[in-house]
Parts: sequence; C-alpha cells; structure tokens
Amino acid sequence: MHEPESISHCSQCGAELGPGARFCSNCGQAVRTTALAPVTPQPAYWSDTKPAYSSVPSFSAALDGGGGIGKLFSTSGRIGRLEYFLTIAGIWIVLIVVWGMLVVVDSAAASVLLGIPTWLLAVIISVCAGIKRLHDWDQSGWLYLLFLVPIASFILLLLLLFKGPSPGLNRFGYEESGSVMG
Repeated sequence: MHEPESISHCSQCGAELGPGARFCSNCGQAVRTTALAPVTPQPAYWSDTKPAYSSVPSFSAALDGGGGIGKLFSTSGRIGRLEYFLTIAGIWIVLIVVWGMLVVVDSAAASVLLGIPTWLLAVIISVCAGIKRLHDWDQSGWLYLLFLVPIASFILLLLLLFKGPSPGLNRFGYEESGSVMG
C-alpha cells in the first residue's frame, strides 16, 4: 500500500509547511532540512500569527521565488521606508529618462511603443510597493485607494515615506518579507 506523505509543521508557530519549503509562510521561520515533528498550533487569540492561506497558487506567488525582481510585482509581505523610497525614486528616474528619449525622438509610434508600457509598469510597481508599505503598519492594501482623493493622497504619501513599521510579526508577515533583496 502507498503511504501518504507526512505533513511538516513549523517549529515556531505550528503552521503546515508545503513540500520543499525553506521558510514558514506564516511566520518566516527558517525550516530545518530534517523531518520536523508536528507542533501544536498556537491558539486563535495568539496576536503574532496571521491566518493560514489557501493552497491555491497566486500569480504573485509564482513571480516571487524567494526574492529578486519578481517581488516588485507582488503585493505580499512588507517593505520598509527606505525600500519604498528607493523604489519610487527609481521609478521616477526611469520615467524621466524614457520621457526625455521620447521628447528627443518626437514620434507618436515611439510614444505608444515605449511611453505607455513604461508608464503602466511604473503604476503597477508603485501600487505594489505602496500596498506592501501599508502592510508594514498592519493595514489592508485597500487603503491605497486613498491616492484617488486629492488631499488624502498627499497625506498618505507622507505617511508611506515617514511612518515607522508595526513592531515584530504582523498578519502580513515578518519585517522586510516583501523585500526585493530577499
């Protein structure tokens, strides 16, 4: 008879670990390569855990393979003030260079082929970075919609740049869990 594969659990929070997991998706704890003994999960009122996720893979999960450029397009995890600032500054530098090239070339075709895709990528990356920055305060990413309100958008931008993180682990993960650096 075929014996079912044993399920591993995190030694820190007791969450189920997927096959081949290097880190716990719940608390960020590094997983030992040896077989882990099942751990009794923490009670529901435990404040430093986040809810378990569905086993259905998401598009952003496919892009962020543990760090790197794929995490620019992911809304999962948290990033700090410096990484948010550097991401937004990098976007503006790229946009200024592309817009400068478009002014020099002065072609409608170049504007469509280069300008619009660059602008769309800039919007997507800045929204993802803003959502991860909101997660750093243990806030929902839907709060990012305040950027559609004129005065509130300025206040939110200042908060994104200057407000510190919520301490320790929150429901969106550990600090810098959404970082491009890993």
